Amino acid sequence: MKKKILTAVFSSLLLILPTVVAVTSYLSAQRHPVTRRAVSQIVVSMPEGKEYTFSRSDEKASESGIFDRLFAINDAGKAVASLPAAESTYTGFTAEYTSYNRKSLYKYYFTSDPNNAYYRDAKGNYFKISPAAASAFLSTEYAVFLYPSAVQPELSVASQKVLPQRMEWKFLSQSGQFVDSMTDVSEEVPSCSVSGGLQLSFDTAPDYLYVTMKDGKGVMVFEDSYENMDPALFSDNTVYDVSVEAKWYQAEGRENYGEATYRFKANVQSPAVFYLSTPAIEYGDFVIVSGKDIVDPNQIVFTATPEINFQPTFFEY
Repeated sequence: MKKKILTAVFSSLLLILPTVVAVTSYLSAQRHPVTRRAVSQIVVSMPEGKEYTFSRSDEKASESGIFDRLFAINDAGKAVASLPAAESTYTGFTAEYTSYNRKSLYKYYFTSDPNNAYYRDAKGNYFKISPAAASAFLSTEYAVFLYPSAVQPELSVASQKVLPQRMEWKFLSQSGQFVDSMTDVSEEVPSCSVSGGLQLSFDTAPDYLYVTMKDGKGVMVFEDSYENMDPALFSDNTVYDVSVEAKWYQAEGRENYGEATYRFKANVQSPAVFYLSTPAIEYGDFVIVSGKDIVDPNQIVFTATPEINFQPTFFEY
């Protein structure tokens, strides 16, 4: 009988123990919300407006090292009365830590000098970041906001921005080593209206640009360097499936290099062409004005010199 009672008590303790642990963890997180054990998610907001969300349960988050980097900064910080200089002299970012249902906002202030780095916690207290922790952070992809060379190149197709499907971009960090930059990619295949060519434009010109184009039936119509593209491919209205491979080579004196792959559909809109039904016109004669490759008939404008006091109507034949 005694053995049964002990077994029942032990079983009850096993059932209660997880609840006690959970409650204890919750109360601890409320008192100390920004700890490695309590934080489940970090949302980093960069100066240019981009946001990156890292979850402790996400395997990619552990690979990225952002949790370790930020907690190394926080744990080694030494309290100071305030920033030694105006906020405008620093470049920084914010990090929102989530612990259960509580959010804590921290702000980090950096310069390219690891001895001049600080952070402000959720209560408004300032801390000086240790040079070792600051230097380690400045040599990672998360310090992109301090290095113009870390910003990935942008591709525009006829003034429409197209994100790469794959992007590898490295920049020269404070340590003198090339490190991976944070990049924006997308699996979306956008549709871009072009005329007379693909109209590719990079804000940082690549050293190598290779293009492949397939028609609506999947037949390859072009596979070569962009500079060798035949303008005749854009003489008629059609749609191409386009893949672009761009490379920026590593070279002496250059602070970045990388490569990217882009995909988009090129909706070719051939330039409109107008012609008369007769090679010569006599005053008072009837004549037909025809147009080819008209996308929007409402955009046709007719003028005559001298004025004929008549506005013709265009319609699709």
